[in-house]
Parts: sequence; structure tokens; C-alpha cells
Amino acid sequence: MSSKKETYQVIADILSFDSNSEALKTTILSEKMDWNNLVKIGSDHLVLPAIYCRLNSKNLLDFLPKDLQSFLHEITQINRNRNESLVNEAYQIASTFNAAKIDYVFLKGLALIIGGYYEDIAERMIGDIDILVKEDQAHIAQDLLIKSGYKPLEKSLSFDYIEQKHLPRLLPESALGAVEIHKKVLKSSINLILNEDDILSNKVYSNGHPTPNEIYLLRHNILSYQYDDLGAYYNSISLKNIYDSVSIVKKHHHVISEVSNKTFKNYFALASIFFKDFTYSFLTIKHKIYRFLFLFKTNNRIFNGLWHNWLNGFRMVRVYFDRFLLIISNKSYRNRLLSSKIRF
Repeated sequence: MSSKKETYQVIADILSFDSNSEALKTTILSEKMDWNNLVKIGSDHLVLPAIYCRLNSKNLLDFLPKDLQSFLHEITQINRNRNESLVNEAYQIASTFNAAKIDYVFLKGLALIIGGYYEDIAERMIGDIDILVKEDQAHIAQDLLIKSGYKPLEKSLSFDYIEQKHLPRLLPESALGAVEIHKKVLKSSINLILNEDDILSNKVYSNGHPTPNEIYLLRHNILSYQYDDLGAYYNSISLKNIYDSVSIVKKHHHVISEVSNKTFKNYFALASIFFKDFTYSFLTIKHKIYRFLFLFKTNNRIFNGLWHNWLNGFRMVRVYFDRFLLIISNKSYRNRLLSSKIRF
């Protein structure tokens, strides 16, 4: 059985543009290669289609077991079809917004696909269609989509009382992927690093469609994982997120100099354990401690479980305390909570 760290490294070598293909071939052909573990971790990190596409690009697919080749091919083809549909849906939304002179950019995975950051459209798994809209036009954009047939999804009661980065999610008739109209790009806005007005005013166009420029794409990719997905809080990594960063840096080498504050350095301290695509020589004692803790809990399942349970518990205490303060301080929220079955 391969360790979790070893499997991370194999996946990173497959995804990387700076790994040795011959060494990777030797690893793949080794009797110690644990394909079940690779599929499990690759699935958990949403990179199975990327693994297939990168192995194909490196001419290494034929060295995989035949049943695994078929499995990965099927998943990748399904994802390719889905992404093509989502891109077409995004272009229809773009036509609606352009006609109404809405100021917007596509975000995250869709922006990376539209911007041509992947060799194959199937590489990136996409959840929602995320769109940043100028704040004073966000509700106008939402209403335009509702009039076009999109249906708002059920929201929690606190959604109306706690500032959100996006409006209620909208589901199209096709039910393929929900749409999120963002007023903010992060739950906790970091204006000096990622300001929404700056993102919109520095947008670039790919095939006539607006996306953030490469600097803001990379900043948003890193900060959304570190803050919104709690990567920094849990001292964890996402192989999908790191591969997005790798793809941006590969196309625009200069952007690495635009991500140099503490949060970014913490991110690269862990990402560079597995990916040679990032050339950073900043490792301080603190970063080495971050690395040691990450590697220790990665290969110690019991400690990792205790670590996550403790942090989860602490975070939930904070969430419930904030809700308790809201109940006490806001009469409208309190009355609606007592008189309805809407989720807390």
C-alpha cells in the first residue's frame, strides 16, 4: 500500500508540467503502485479527468491497467460533455448581460476554461457558474436570469441577515449547473489584495468573453481556497486548486511575483512539497513547521482525524455563538426563526 504522501506525489507528478516523464513511467510500472489509492485520492480532490488528460499528454496512458484506462476515459468524457454544456450556458448568460450592459466577469473554473488555461476542456471539473457582477447591478443581473427561466434555490434564514458574497443560487431548467451572481469574490473581502472593482476594471477578454486577468485569477484561486474553503485554517491542500495555480503560472510566468504576502507564501509552502512548478526559496522556520505538521497528519490517520475534529468543533462553537448573538440582537431574525421552519 502506498502512503497518502506517496500517492499525493504520484498525482502531482502526473499533473505537473515540470516532472520527469521517464521517472513517472517507472513509478507507474512499479509493483508497489497502488491504483486504488490513486483513484480514491484523485476522486476526493476532483482531479480524475485531469489525471487522465495529463497522462494522455505525456503518452503514459497505455501503461495503466486497461480497466482503469476505460474508467478514467469514461469519467473524462462525461466531464467534457458537461463542461461544453456549461460553457454554452455561460455564453447565453453573457449575451443577456451584454444586452443589458451589465459589468461582469466569469470566475473560477469557468474563467480558466474560457481563458484557455487547459490543453483539454475536460481537465477541470466545474460545480457552479460563478459570475462577479458590479455590486449595484447584481440584483438587476439576478432578475434578468430569473426572467430567463432560472429558479432561485432554497436559502437559509440567516442568508437575509448575514452578508453573503453571492445572491441566492439560481438553477436553470437544464439543472446542469447552478449560477451564482457574486457581489464579492470572498466571504471576507481582502480589499488590498483582491478588490472587486479592480478585478472588473482590469478584466480581459477571451473569445469575446470577460474574465479576470492572470494576476487576479491566481490571487482569487489561492485566497478562495485558503479562506473560503478553510485551507489555511486546516493546514490542508487541494490538488485541484494547486493544479489551477500551476496552469495559470505555466501560461503567465510573471504572476508568481504578484503573490508574495504571508497567505500566499503559506499556500506555496505546502504546494511546493509536491509540485516543482513553483520556484520559491522563502521557506522560513514557520513554513517548515507548517510543512512538518501537514506531512505528519497526512500519514497519521488517527492524529489527522483528531486534528480535524478539534478544529471542526472550535469552528462550530464560533458559528453557533455568532447565531446566538444574532438571535439576541435582531428581533426580525428572532421572530422569523420562531415562526418558520426555514433552516437556521
